Amino acid sequence: MFDDTDGADANSNARFEITRVEADGRPQSAKELKATPGARTPRLLELHRRPLG
Repeated sequence: MFDDTDGADANSNARFEITRVEADGRPQSAKELKATPGARTPRLLELHRRPLG
């Protein structure tokens, strides 16, 4: 699939974008979204947001 020697070095910062969409594909606001290192899997992020309504 990919060559790991072709990517960024191990000490680089990672950046990514989270997109929320409706079932019909319309973008949805992601207000008050927080990301923290996972408690059980610290290499992964857990996303937290307030419930709608």
